[in-house]
Amino acid sequence: GGTTDERRPVPTIQITMAIAGIAWIALLGLGYVYPAYQCYKTVERRESGGNEELKRWCTYWIILAIFTVSEGLLDRFVGWMPLYGFAKVGLVVYLWHPKTMGSTHAYHQFLRPFLKKHEGKIDRQLKEVQTYASSKFEKYYTVFMNWFNKRFSEAVNHMAKQAQQQQPSNPATGKHFPPGAQRNGQKVR
Repeated sequence: GGTTDERRPVPTIQITMAIAGIAWIALLGLGYVYPAYQCYKTVERRESGGNEELKRWCTYWIILAIFTVSEGLLDRFVGWMPLYGFAKVGLVVYLWHPKTMGSTHAYHQFLRPFLKKHEGKIDRQLKEVQTYASSKFEKYYTVFMNWFNKRFSEAVNHMAKQAQQQQPSNPATGKHFPPGAQRNGQKVR
């Protein structure tokens, strides 16, 4: 039992998980929290000139939404790369940073032309999906409400029967005495 200064190596998996955790926290802070707060500040600003900044932040959120949707697919193919998490942090900072204007560039060079070209088709498909979803919602809402009303009525009827069975009755008439009534000079409980 003496004291020795032996150092145990830290397993590689623990280092990898720690780095991924730090990158995830940085991504949340720099990719979502900071830009969200900047949007809040821009929306609340009363001075003129806020429109351009608001437009810049709105384009950031549009591009970030596309990034977030595609991120799951990207993670599967390139998530194994070293420092991939920090590359995503770098990308979101590039997107919102005023010197790079990355989201504005991505919006005007890629997303806007694509959406302009396909806007009519997208609008028609969205309308079809909304109509379909609305009709399904109405159908299932009606089915659910019918089921719920039936079950609720059954529960109320069951409780009423239970309450009726627990009330004492007059053996001569078969009538139930209401709570607090008097029978033979004594209070019924």
